[in-house]
Amino acid sequence: MDYQTIQPIDHYTALDSFCDNIGALNPELPRSKWNVSFKDVATHTLVRSLAFKWIRILYQCWKTHTPYNESVYLNALRKKGSPLLKNFALDVKTA
Repeated sequence: MDYQTIQPIDHYTALDSFCDNIGALNPELPRSKWNVSFKDVATHTLVRSLAFKWIRILYQCWKTHTPYNESVYLNALRKKGSPLLKNFALDVKTA
């Protein structure tokens, strides 16, 4: 992971990459950008990170050699009854 900016107690940005078994970056795959922010919520800290989900999605696309298709992802969320689906204001069609 290459950290681009670090603001202690506030946020950081970094680039993540797919690597081989010895840690060499794979130049054929795109890098993922992490934008992680921290927000005080009472006595707890909330960490927001979209990159975790994107890495899983991109890995699955890479593994199956298929381009990303948002309707496939949204339908998978609907099929599993994911609470994330309520954050999308999109009409999801059945596959």
